[in-house]
Amino acid sequence: ALVGHSMGGAIALATAARHPGLARAIALCDPAVIVPEALRKSMAPFIEALGAPGHLEIARRFMSERLFSPADDAGRRERIVAHMCETPQHVMHSAFRNLFAFDSESAARACRIPVLLIDAELPIADRVRFRALCPQLQTAQTAGSGHFHQLEVPDQVNAMLERFLSVAG
Repeated sequence: ALVGHSMGGAIALATAARHPGLARAIALCDPAVIVPEALRKSMAPFIEALGAPGHLEIARRFMSERLFSPADDAGRRERIVAHMCETPQHVMHSAFRNLFAFDSESAARACRIPVLLIDAELPIADRVRFRALCPQLQTAQTAGSGHFHQLEVPDQVNAMLERFLSVAG
């Protein structure tokens, strides 16, 4: 089974679509896949700004404001944001640009194995569209956590993963 968080979720979905016999199931933890059009449009100026001077302050503000819940551990938030901001500009810009350019709809349509989507409190993926493309999709959602729910509420995430994998075949 493949488990991926955020961009790793997109990678797991792409892998399952391209290599159907590789995994028996995939679990996607708050992935940036099947992104609603409004979110995709709202991300365009941010992604463009990542390629410009002053990108670090823009990245820091985005990460601090959009990836965390008020309930998340403040020290963990600071460490994650600081670590993410160590990413070279060209890598960060390319990663976000390509993540939002990824054709996750085609990957979801091609995926034939069981898929678990675990959303954080504020979901990224459009569940309705995702299920229409990938009927075997199962969904879950963590409570009391932002994007890094596997770190904030690992008991919730692990319980969902264990249950899914025990019945996924």
